[in-house]
Amino acid sequence: LAFLAELAIGMLRRLRQEHSLPGDVASPPARRDNETSTMDLDRDNVLHAKEEQQIRIAKEAKEVLESTDEELQDIWFEKVPELDIENIATVVAFAVLCLFHMRRWDTIMRLCRDFNAVTCSVFAATFLPLMIGAQKEVCKLSSMAILNTERYVKETEATFQKNQEALSRKVLLHLRLSGEKSEPQLRFEAQSHYYKGILHRQSQLHAAWKELLGSMERVHGLVARPAAMEQLRKSRLLLAEFLSEKRALSTDIDREQMQESDLRGRRRALGSASSFL
Repeated sequence: LAFLAELAIGMLRRLRQEHSLPGDVASPPARRDNETSTMDLDRDNVLHAKEEQQIRIAKEAKEVLESTDEELQDIWFEKVPELDIENIATVVAFAVLCLFHMRRWDTIMRLCRDFNAVTCSVFAATFLPLMIGAQKEVCKLSSMAILNTERYVKETEATFQKNQEALSRKVLLHLRLSGEKSEPQLRFEAQSHYYKGILHRQSQLHAAWKELLGSMERVHGLVARPAAMEQLRKSRLLLAEFLSEKRALSTDIDREQMQESDLRGRRRALGSASSFL
């Protein structure tokens, strides 16, 4: 089902490129020059790279969600009456529900995000709750991981105190006079540095995921209001009509097919529509 949903989204993406107005379809993000193949990295660096990638994806998704209401998008599939977008949305939603029971949070987020992008967020009222549920589970797992790491830090400190107290006074005096550190202290400092580094990275990742969840909930609060959705739909229709009339006027002016009185009237009508929008 996930594979079928991805095929459907890919097909919708191609159709959108064919039927959208120029400039409405964003180009796919280019590969960054500073990205390094994971084959050239060791295990720790691979983990760091994946964490940085997840933080970057979360921040980009947050920016996209917060800018959705400010974008003026052409509902391209309204021009393709033979496309059964409702049934396609039903298939994708069913696939996402199945993945939800399988706890495939990453796949759920990707499918919902891609489908909302390709359908201009028309079905956001259906897919945003699924995204919010998946993101909450991700944040819950992240919180559990942070608690476990904090427990490891406390256990390491307790073990160090126990082993340090087990040393004889003679050994402690010799270490103090020579300025050296005991074996338990060296082990504790290494483990503490390791665990605190992990905790710092986990906290950064958790903060990015929490911010993304907050953005989802704010957007869903707007989408869930029927009056706001109806007003948004009417505004989009008026905007599409305004843009179409403006392009037609520009074409007629270039072809010199209008009289001066008609030109003034149409410009006055466009000005009124622009002020209303």
